[in-house]
Parts: sequence; C-alpha cells; structure tokens
Amino acid sequence: MVFASNLFLLYFLPVFLAVYLVTPQKLRNLVALLGSLLFYAWGAPKFVFVLLGIAVLDYVVALQLGKRDRHRSKWLALAVVYNLGLLLYFKYANFFIENTNALLGELGIHQIAWTAVALPLGISFYTFQQLSYLIDVYRGDKPPLKNPLDYLLLVGMFPHLIAGPILRYRDMADQIRDRSAQENISYRLSGMIRFAIGLARKVLIADTIGMQVYKIYALPHTELDFTLAWIGAVGYTFVVYHDFAGYSDMAIGLARMIGFQFPENFRTPYSATSITELWQRWHITLGNWMRNYLYIPLGGNRTKQPWRMHVNLWVVFLAVGFWHGAAWTFILFGVWHGIWISLERSFLFRFMGKLPKVLRVGWVYLLWTIGCVLFNAKDLATAGAFYKEMFAFQVSKTPYADLHLAMGNKFWFMMALSALICFSAAVPKIGKWQERTFELPDKAWQTMAWTGLAMILLMLSISEIATMGFRPFIYFTF
Repeated sequence: MVFASNLFLLYFLPVFLAVYLVTPQKLRNLVALLGSLLFYAWGAPKFVFVLLGIAVLDYVVALQLGKRDRHRSKWLALAVVYNLGLLLYFKYANFFIENTNALLGELGIHQIAWTAVALPLGISFYTFQQLSYLIDVYRGDKPPLKNPLDYLLLVGMFPHLIAGPILRYRDMADQIRDRSAQENISYRLSGMIRFAIGLARKVLIADTIGMQVYKIYALPHTELDFTLAWIGAVGYTFVVYHDFAGYSDMAIGLARMIGFQFPENFRTPYSATSITELWQRWHITLGNWMRNYLYIPLGGNRTKQPWRMHVNLWVVFLAVGFWHGAAWTFILFGVWHGIWISLERSFLFRFMGKLPKVLRVGWVYLLWTIGCVLFNAKDLATAGAFYKEMFAFQVSKTPYADLHLAMGNKFWFMMALSALICFSAAVPKIGKWQERTFELPDKAWQTMAWTGLAMILLMLSISEIATMGFRPFIYFTF
C-alpha cells in the first residue's frame, strides 16, 4: 500500500483516522501500531515477520544497554552486526554475487549458483531507525522504552516506515509516551494541508514529468541526442526532488494527524550555493544520521591531520551512495558528491564566495544534474550514453516543434512550475515564505485559504491517480 493510491486515500486513511480519533487516549498507540502493521503487511505480508523479528531482538538488546553495566559495548556491537548483516544480505547480496560471478566468468572459473534475494520494503530506513534507537540508548540520551508496544510503534509507525524521514529516538521518545498537547484540531488540520501538498507534488508534478523522463532514459543509445539528454537530465532533477520531498511532506502530514511532530527532511535544496549546503537541505534526516553515527565517530573534522577529514568525508559519501542502492551507479553518485564537498573544504569555498549568488546556485545545480544521471540510469552504459550526448555540444537532431508535440503541454507546464518553485527559493524572502507554508497557520483566514487549496489539490490528485494508475515512490526501491 502506498500513500499515492486511492486504496490508501479513500479507504485505509479515513477508516484508520476514524478509529484512532474515537479511541481513548491511552489506547491510541495500540491503534496506531495495529494500523501500521496492516499497512506494511498489505504490501509485504512475508516481510512483516522480518520487521517484527528484528524489532524484538533490538528491544531486548536495548533493555540490556539501559542497565549501563560493563557488557553494554558488547551488546551494542552484537546489535550493529546483526542489523547491518541483515541489511547487507537482503539489499546487497545480489549485487556482490553478480559482480563476483562476472569476475569469475572473466577468469574462466565456475560461477556461484544463487537464488536472487527479494528486498523487504523500507529495510534501509527501518535499519537506520533501529540503530539510532540502540545508539541513543547506549549513549544515555534517553532511557529505553519499557513498553514493547511503544517500541514497536516507534520502529513501525506507518507514516515513516517505508521511506522516512529517519527519526532519532531522542527526538521521538517523549512523543511516544505523551503527545496530548498536539492532539488537537489545529494540528490535525495542518497535517492534512501538508499531506495534500505532498500528494500533489508527487502525483501532479513528479509523475507528470517522470512519464516523459523515463521514456527518454529508456531510449536506445542511438536515438538519444543533445536536446533529449538534457531534457531527461534536468527533468529528472525535478522528478526526484518532488517525489522525495512529496513523500516526506505526506509522512510529516500524516504524523501530525495523529499528534506526532516529525523533523523536516527537505528545505529548498535547489537554492543552495554549495554542494555542502545542498546536502544540508537534501534528505536532512539521512545527512544527520550519517553525521551523528558515522562522520563524528570517525573523527569528523576535528582531526590533527587535514587529510583525515577528507577521508572521513569520502567514507560518508561512499556510504550515502551505497545506501541508496546496490549498483555501481549509486556508488559513483556518492563518490561524485564526496569529491566536490572535499574540494569545497579545500579551496572552492573561498573562490565561490566571491561570485554572485545566481552563479553559485547555477553551478551547484549543474553539478547536481550531472550526478543525478548516475542516480537514475539503470547501469553505467546508460549513464555513459547520457554524458556523451550531454557534452557532445552538437546541434540536436530533434526539431523543437516535434519535441514540444511529443512531450505535451502538461509536461512543459509542470517543468516550468517546478523550476519556478525550486529556483525562486533562492530569493531570500520567497525561500522563507515557502518554508512558512509548512508551518501551522496562525490566522483564521490563512487556515481557511490553505484548507480550501488542500481540498482542491486532494481532488485533483485523486482524479489523476484514478486516470493514470499506480506509480510507486522512487525511494520504495531503496
């Protein structure tokens, strides 16, 4: 089950909210948990037992970590090993076997017999979620949850279970125990508005642009040209942003409807003036996780030798790339960004700081666009074909009129709208206004206006889903 489906919008969500709201306060965590398990089991019934099994193990280990005895470090090491071990098995075993067999084939050695492993929905996200819980308990940031149902809700809450945001236990512990202050009409209404905005970003913008972009990426290499390559590359930057950020908006909105406050995950990233700043605005909870649980433990930037700081950055972004997917394209995507952030720390900050903001924003977006080709290409050959045409600088073989007709007015309108949304945020006042739209309305007329807009967006989105059918979120593949 996905948020952008009529099954969820017209059946699951209304029934769940109705049951949740009539349930006494002390039983609402149980209702949220049961609804979350149903949500996950609907799409992956077999893997719900994997999720529950890991959660039970982590719950027991966390109780041991909370005792603060001399065996705590061993318990944590054990939990890290089996959590990452399961992630490596389910997500990366196929990748390692395929590459090993390719090497063995080149050497003329008999290849390994292997049955492909199915990928559980959201395993990357709930693995990081559970590691955050264990490490925060180990560090003494918060005591472990004693009630197992509360712990299962923290791990398996359906708004964030499949594709984030990645929640830190220290930020959620108090809300799990008591969120009565946020259980009110105003908070739920703001959640509905946020959900509608996210749904529209996914269905009306990302999916509309994506229909044409994915056709371009699927073209045989011989049919690709300069114009098509750049339309596909630029279009995909809008697809991936509105798809990712749209899901986060929907998750944050759903959480508000049941009284939870999730952290922001995207803050106008295409207004960034450096790759470093872009990653401070893009998938913020993943970046925070990598900083708190990998970069800082490695030594961060507080190292005696400057080269160690660069190595730490490269390790982090190699992990970021590999976390997104078991493919060389994702690894190179991480390497690409790690290199540029390292260069910025070395000298580019000083140089770029002297340029006008519009040039810095344009430069960062160009680097991001180039990197996103790796993110979307199915293999290195496809990425190579795109780069070849993008930088051949040859006059396009495809007439503009034919392109416009083939893509359709709706595609070009959404491309223009997305560009306006993304780049106008570089203007400080507009950027701040965009961020304020996600806050609670503080005046009655604002509430009425946003509620009316939300209803329109919901109706348009539901109509689009009914017409175009099911189109999953990009992060579901991770």
